[in-house]
Amino acid sequence: MKRKSEALPKRYHVLNLDTCMRCTLCANICPTYIASGDLKVAPASRIKLIKSFMEGKGENLTRELCTEAFRCTLCGRCMESCPFSIRTVDLWYLLRYYTCKAGKRPETLDSFEERLLSNRNPYGADSSLRTYWAEMLGISDPSGLTPRKAKVVLFMGCTPAYRSVAQDTLGAAVALLNKLKESWTTLGNDEWCCGCPLLMLGNREAAAEFARHNVEAVKAVDASVLVTICATCYKMFKLEYEELLGGPLPFKVLHLTELLSKYVTELN
Repeated sequence: MKRKSEALPKRYHVLNLDTCMRCTLCANICPTYIASGDLKVAPASRIKLIKSFMEGKGENLTRELCTEAFRCTLCGRCMESCPFSIRTVDLWYLLRYYTCKAGKRPETLDSFEERLLSNRNPYGADSSLRTYWAEMLGISDPSGLTPRKAKVVLFMGCTPAYRSVAQDTLGAAVALLNKLKESWTTLGNDEWCCGCPLLMLGNREAAAEFARHNVEAVKAVDASVLVTICATCYKMFKLEYEELLGGPLPFKVLHLTELLSKYVTELN
């Protein structure tokens, strides 16, 4: 995969910023603004912050003011309500990127990022425990948990792998793949976080590093399909990886439901 060389902001970022009329229609449905009543977290205020960074005035912004970028939930309601179809969520990610580069993120996020980079997951769990869920569910190793040559890679995801509340979804995925007699494997403990938390922190460089590692790990097992059960992982592989890495992925990305749908169609 090529390294992403195009600098931020991109043309569509600039176009979206120029298109915004600051009509404030989006503020009326912004959950953070509705809950707080604080104009500093209204979408139009974040637009002003982005423009300050783009105009080279970011060093004049206080850390406290830049913190408002991280009070946004990135829910996308502003984008849905925008009469000009502005991709506002992309702008909020851009703002977090600027804030990160300027070293003005909330300090509490720095320690979180350190754990994420060190353990390759947002929970601070040891990376050697990524497949421990299988032992907890009584799934034996021959089922494909150890990386091997296969057609399909089951990308486990951090929450399903490390949080007991979601581990049953992995168990169900394994049962379905075995029932379908699919040639599958996982990346084992070599699987890293999909990188979404890093994008949310504004660290695009680290997100690209994680993306590059995961893509190379999939290529190493000669898989032609990557299957996810986590919606966030799906979004990253499907929508973000090509942009982060500067080129198309060498395999197809499917959510498990899409793979199952394919089998249902063929059986009918």
